[in-house]
Amino acid sequence: MYREEGPAFARGWRECTGVGGGCKRTGCCILCRLCLYGPGLFLQTLQPLLDEDTALLTHSISSIEVAQSSESAQRLLCSGEVRDENNSPVTRASPSSRSSSISKSSSFWEETQTASPAGCHVEEEAGCSGPLGIEGGIVSNQQITASSTHRALFGLQKWYPYYARLNKKGLVNAWTAAENDRWPWIQINLQKKMRVTGVITQGAKRIGSPEYVKSYKIAYSNDGKSWTMYKVKGTKEDMVFRGNVDNNTPYANSFTPPIKAQYIRLYPQVCRRHCTLRMELLGCELTGCSEPLGMKSGHIQDFQITASSVFRTLNMDMFAWEPRKARLDKQGKVNAWTSGHNDQSQWLQIDLLIPTKITGIITQGAKDFGHVQFVGSYKLAYSNDGEHWKIYQDEKQKKDKVFQGNFDNDTHRKNVIEPPIYARHVRILPWSWYSRITLRSELLGCTAED
Repeated sequence: MYREEGPAFARGWRECTGVGGGCKRTGCCILCRLCLYGPGLFLQTLQPLLDEDTALLTHSISSIEVAQSSESAQRLLCSGEVRDENNSPVTRASPSSRSSSISKSSSFWEETQTASPAGCHVEEEAGCSGPLGIEGGIVSNQQITASSTHRALFGLQKWYPYYARLNKKGLVNAWTAAENDRWPWIQINLQKKMRVTGVITQGAKRIGSPEYVKSYKIAYSNDGKSWTMYKVKGTKEDMVFRGNVDNNTPYANSFTPPIKAQYIRLYPQVCRRHCTLRMELLGCELTGCSEPLGMKSGHIQDFQITASSVFRTLNMDMFAWEPRKARLDKQGKVNAWTSGHNDQSQWLQIDLLIPTKITGIITQGAKDFGHVQFVGSYKLAYSNDGEHWKIYQDEKQKKDKVFQGNFDNDTHRKNVIEPPIYARHVRILPWSWYSRITLRSELLGCTAED
């Protein structure tokens, strides 16, 4: 791993050179001058040919390739699904900042830049690009581990791996590898085999200084022990993905072909100062039928969302917690549905307009002027005509299934619906709650035809 230590590269490149200045790794000896002179002087001589933001110097220097932002990653950026920490859509990279491939020529290293298509296309994996839950909290702290943790301020400030959540805020808001960690990695355990189609990365500021991962490799595993590196398509070379160019802007890369695995590891290759990272994985269930159905995006329109009753703060219509506001991650002072009564006869109903296969649900609470409110557990009912309803059953216990809900006002809680529901209408039936019945939600699945 190559870490920039500032403009002067004061510490030299310790990964390649020993105390005496000689090469100590075979891969480095291919460019022994780089080891002997250090990256500072080397980059100065290379600068006319190479943009330092895309200069990827890894241990396997004999052949380096930076992953192109493929069409599916561009589709994510253009669709506005990828957002920064200010909740603004991330704009697609301009041609001047596109990923590059660096290949070894007969005389020296030369950069070849390939422009990506100008438009946004929906390709084969277009139906499998939802966030897998690092940002929202579906992926728990215990599922995120790393090779090391940086400790600052005499060990009082710890940049734990579970802080590596896209758009996380706060003074300590990312994972940073320990300074002496030569081969850092961060690992996500998805708890079951999933189809992973992409990754979004983001840096952070530490003590006021921008830090980020400029390039990285990806490995995957089904048991957490035997690992396979993601390769350049059609070759045996490890793919090196382009990372970030600043501490704040998210950058998306797609996996073509997608990865099917339970564990994903990200190995930083080039870092700006320390290896500091926030991230999100993109993908879906192996069935492919687990895409958001439109509560958050607005594809499900307001008239399709109804409820048993509505609460009004201070009895004012301007503070009405209407069902149309029950959208995952909705922002604002009044940003969820709250029922007018706290009892087990309340419901939130979504009309999907056509028969739909529903494979999962995500729920979230909210705050009413600082007061934390959420649904702790719930049942599900479904119907095709909106009049005759069936409550979803626990097949093993032969009774109504009670789904685990939220434990705070903001964290996403995902439940898989297996076997899936096939219906047009779905009702969420709150069964227990904290303070008041308050809900933001998203349904996952696909149309019955799909």
